Amino acid sequence: MQKKPVLYIYIFALIWLVSFLAGIRLYDIMDVVTMIIFSTGVSAIVYGGSIMSQKIRGVLTTDTVDENADSPETQNLDSTGNPEVDTLIEEAYGFLREMNNEREKIQNKDFSRKTKEIVDISYKIIKKLRHNPQAIFSAKQFLIHYLPTTTKLITNYGYMESQGISGTNISAAMAKIENSLDTLLDAYRMQLDKLFAEAALDLEVDIDVLENMLKLEGLTNSDADMK
Repeated sequence: MQKKPVLYIYIFALIWLVSFLAGIRLYDIMDVVTMIIFSTGVSAIVYGGSIMSQKIRGVLTTDTVDENADSPETQNLDSTGNPEVDTLIEEAYGFLREMNNEREKIQNKDFSRKTKEIVDISYKIIKKLRHNPQAIFSAKQFLIHYLPTTTKLITNYGYMESQGISGTNISAAMAKIENSLDTLLDAYRMQLDKLFAEAALDLEVDIDVLENMLKLEGLTNSDADMK
């Protein structure tokens, strides 16, 4: 049998205690019934108000979390249930914060734009991994090698740009990093697309099953034409 909420019982008992201390006496059965009805009604109102208040606070809290859930600087690092994945994701966020900070210092607009796209794609990749930790094995190289190396390249580019000189070695190194950024950007796009490959395959299977069922039921145009 389900127990009454503790708060409800406390309120009910408190009303009777206060009534007794106030000198209210119950002389017949109707007085008792009236007191029970009154206590029950007040307890329900107070208890209901308390529950509603908790729900409202819960909704407001949920809305606040959801509003900031996708913000790169306010990622909620809830555990995925896999310590290895949690560690890799936490390190990845660190690289992305560093990459984004370096990007803001870079004067080359085109280079900065490409870097921002890499950062944005990376956050989408990590978000996908957090929702599906099993996919970590197909993105391990991305987390262990691509992100650290890309961060290093962008940091070095920013440092060389800040020197304000156009020496042969600096110019050649910066040009090489600029060229490599296009290759890296394509790789990041492919990595994100790769993570959706399994989902796409599942959808394809579902569609094939649905189309076959429709054909068996004679609910497709092709079957109608054959008849």
